[in-house]
Amino acid sequence: MTNTGESDAIAACYAVTQGPDGGPVEKTNIHVRLTPQEKFVWLSNQPYNQQGDRIASLVNRKGYMFCYATDNVFLQCETPWNYLKGDATVVDLSGARAFNYSAIAHQAGSPFKSDKILKLDGREYTGGTSRIMFEGVAAMPGTIGGKLAVANPGIDFYAFTRPTFDIHVRCWDEMEYEFSRQLTFTDFEHYDLAQDLQVNVESIFSFGFQCETSSTHALWAVFQQDMGGFFGWGGNVWQ
Repeated sequence: MTNTGESDAIAACYAVTQGPDGGPVEKTNIHVRLTPQEKFVWLSNQPYNQQGDRIASLVNRKGYMFCYATDNVFLQCETPWNYLKGDATVVDLSGARAFNYSAIAHQAGSPFKSDKILKLDGREYTGGTSRIMFEGVAAMPGTIGGKLAVANPGIDFYAFTRPTFDIHVRCWDEMEYEFSRQLTFTDFEHYDLAQDLQVNVESIFSFGFQCETSSTHALWAVFQQDMGGFFGWGGNVWQ
């Protein structure tokens, strides 16, 4: 995460994660102090404890992290500081595979209210999309796989309410035949390309595909694929 502005900044962050056994969803509070033009780097499988900023290790946990500029580390109310950017690199040390994706930015607008409820409605902050699009290679057992990771930035981070809703997925194969799926979604989920989305060669009779989703809630998403455990790729989906 980088502060691209000319003044100090404090980022208040929440990591919303779940353990490998399912278990309860946990919200971890994080704050990071940034000087002008400073780049902050954190290995999420390691604890961080510098300059009074303490972050617990998120090893073996999955989920997402959301950050916003705040006035101070105590009240942590929003402030319209539109100079933060970020990215993440996912590394698989066992297969020497990695891919990178960028944080999805929402600029502060007007009217702006410092109430810790970040409304991505196109007014207080630029809107969050409810439609995403991605494309790739259909899954093949033991050869090609993939995952669609989706997060919902529309939850109330102050009260930590977690609405459940549906995502409708429409896909097309290389011959433009359409097929659809219906998914249930809370605040984040990892959908397997073959098991959940059923986008595999046996089902769609095609190697290439493209998909779009629609929902009643805003979506952030990253799509990742791997080939035989030796080669992988991924990144942000189109919004």
